[in-house]
This record gives sequence, C-alpha cells and structure tokens, in this order.
Amino acid sequence: MVALLQVAMACVATVPDARPDAPDVVRMIEEIGGGHGRTTTEESEEGVRGTLEEERSRGTPPAAPTP
Repeated sequence: MVALLQVAMACVATVPDARPDAPDVVRMIEEIGGGHGRTTTEESEEGVRGTLEEERSRGTPPAAPTP
C-alpha cells in the first residue's frame, strides 16, 4: 500500500518533467504486485464471476447491469 502511495506521489510531482511516463507507472505497479502475473482487472473479473456463480447456486437472479 505504501509503495502504491509513493507511485501516486511521483505522478503528482510539482515539476511535470519529474513525473513518470504512463508506461513507467504501469511497470512500477506491476513490480509492486510481485509479478504474480495477474492484473487488477483480471482479479476483479474473477471476483465478479465468483459472485455470479454463488448467486446462481442459491437461485438468486443476477443484478441488472448499470447503464
């Protein structure tokens, strides 16, 4: 968590030239993740699938998507 905060602080540096480029930010975040090979998006999608499967097994209809 602290490491992500440090990345965020670098992104809002007062001097624009001192801010990391987007690809550098992605690399830093991936390194913080420990190289587990999974992205936050993949983990979120997996969590949603798991929730939907639990609801189906209980007979609960899935919630309507938000427009």
